[in-house]
Order: sequence, then structure tokens, then C-alpha cells
Amino acid sequence: HMEAPEVYKNSVRFKVDVVANVPYVILAPLLNHPQRYAMLRYPHLLRGFNLKTYLIQIRDYLEVKHSIMIRDKTITIFQRTYETVFLIHGMACFWAILKSHGRDGRTFSSSYV
Repeated sequence: HMEAPEVYKNSVRFKVDVVANVPYVILAPLLNHPQRYAMLRYPHLLRGFNLKTYLIQIRDYLEVKHSIMIRDKTITIFQRTYETVFLIHGMACFWAILKSHGRDGRTFSSSYV
């Protein structure tokens, strides 16, 4: 089922989509450091917060159109798996950023290993 435009415009999902769709990359020339360009793409990752809404819409569609029943627990397990993989990936990226900003051959990350 499609939601009404008024409902979507007043939802948190709309606000996340607006922030995620702003072309921050056009600000890249203002940054002096090429490695910081990737940071301008981080707002796109906010769409991950909408995952549960999308999963519920898919579940509703499958139940109504194809009589396929999906439990809430299944959606929760899928969402938690996604969040775990996303968190591990984010930690790895953060570690790489720390590693790339060291001075004199030493990096922040190698200081703690």
C-alpha cells in the first residue's frame, strides 16, 4: 500500500531522506584534504535508519498480495543483523581514518596495537 504524501512529509523517514539526498559533495572543493571528501558522503548512510519501515512495507505487501506471512521476529532478526554488519563496517572505516592521520610514520591506530 502506498502512503499518502502528507503522511510521508510529516514522517521521520522524510526528514532522513531530505538530509541524505542533499548533494554535500559539491562542497568538496572547499576542503583542503582529499581524504575528507568521503566524509561528505556519510549523510547518505542515514537511510539505514529507515530499514525497519521498508521491511514492514515489504512484509505488508507480501501478506496482502501473496498471502505470505512473515513474523515480526523475522524482521527484527534481519534488522539486527544489518545493524551489526553496519556497525562493524563503520568501526573498520573509522579505524582506517585514524590510521591515515598519523605524523612522523606513527599513526593513531598503531599507538594502540
